[in-house]
Amino acid sequence: MDVDAVELRVLGCLIEKQRTTPDQYPLSLNGLRLASNQATNRDPVVDYDETTIRAALDRLSHRGWTRLASGPGSRVAKFRHLLEEALQLTPSQLALLAVLMLRGPQTLGELRTRSARLYPFPSTDDVEATLTALTERELVVRLPKRPGEREERWSQLLGTDAAPAARPAFANQGEQEWETWPEALVVERGLVSWKTLVNGQGLTLGVARLLPGESLHPHRHDQAEVYFVLEGEGRVTVDGDARSVGPGAAVFIPGDAVHSFVNTGTGDARFAYVLAANSFADVEYRFEA
Repeated sequence: MDVDAVELRVLGCLIEKQRTTPDQYPLSLNGLRLASNQATNRDPVVDYDETTIRAALDRLSHRGWTRLASGPGSRVAKFRHLLEEALQLTPSQLALLAVLMLRGPQTLGELRTRSARLYPFPSTDDVEATLTALTERELVVRLPKRPGEREERWSQLLGTDAAPAARPAFANQGEQEWETWPEALVVERGLVSWKTLVNGQGLTLGVARLLPGESLHPHRHDQAEVYFVLEGEGRVTVDGDARSVGPGAAVFIPGDAVHSFVNTGTGDARFAYVLAANSFADVEYRFEA
């Protein structure tokens, strides 16, 4: 297939937002522009204008993969994808294709983590089984290992990805949606919400929020992390060392250290976090029993 990089990005965004923000789907042209150009969960980061995106929508429409979803009396044109029906895809297959379109070639582990909000794969074996089915239809391919790589990566075959390139990224937290754990994991992990703002070249920056009395439960991950408290009062514990924190407090958390954050105040607690990771999805959270 000969889908270009802009069409891949637009199609991937439509699938992603259908699953993650269904109340905002179908998407307007401006919504698609923001989704396509967002600085997180995208590789590469791009800066497409509405004219470019509309032209891609027209090409996808000719393929029968997108269509206008708003009626003749609507003030704003909105668009939806038809890929599931056009290619007879299962929800799990659609989720993996979307993540591959948005972020390029990835390993089994990366695909399982990054597709969690689109489809909850129980294991990497389930991811591999789905990819194998897509391979049989020549929609994805397993790539050979490159020198220094420990795992094989998988790539979509719908079209050509744009070449990744490091570039400056700017983000406004007011334009990002709050994310949370799936409801089934809240008891284990805590009722916390977050916005990842920018990421790349080994760093990920975001903002997290805890309501009064709520906490991010004790957990660890391989990557080092820094907290910087923006608002509210709380208690941060790192490997058993508990400290009260407030606005302006900074905490360095070594990799694999057990840490938690409890909101001890009467208002929201907000803190910036910086992870030594290329993206939030690359961080494997391990919560204490």
